[in-house]
Amino acid sequence: MVSLDGITPAISKGLCDVCLEGILKAKDKGLTVSCDLNYRAKLWKWGKKAGEVMPELVKHCDIAIGNEEDADKVFGIKAPDTDVNAGKVEAAKYLFVVESLKKRFPNLKMIAVTLRGSISASHKHVVRSALRRAQASMTLLCLTLRISWTALAEGMPLPPA
Repeated sequence: MVSLDGITPAISKGLCDVCLEGILKAKDKGLTVSCDLNYRAKLWKWGKKAGEVMPELVKHCDIAIGNEEDADKVFGIKAPDTDVNAGKVEAAKYLFVVESLKKRFPNLKMIAVTLRGSISASHKHVVRSALRRAQASMTLLCLTLRISWTALAEGMPLPPA
């Protein structure tokens, strides 16, 4: 499996082109490709917006992961009757986001939407601690995937699974 995120193509056109090339090579080799949308508005400064670039990348992916802001800011898909800032988040409403993504990108075999909300400041702290531990594990996984991605992009053979 090869994984990319929405941060790398946001940094520059060159990195965006490398992401697309890597995705296409991975698909040619029969690998599963995942994309964590990871929308970061401040990074998109090279002349194109996420909504102009990410559809071309996602249309070649098998798995998409994102949160409510990613779907809204990147693809203009917003769950009806929700307001994350006001704490109005209902998981069932996000089925609309998943269905809309599947309709736009029929190639996607799996779509994950993560939801965030807060109950109280102390609850937020507990959730943040758990997320930091999970993020540390994911960082190691992403590093492994990036090493594999680099090997794939450079035509080097990947180690057996």
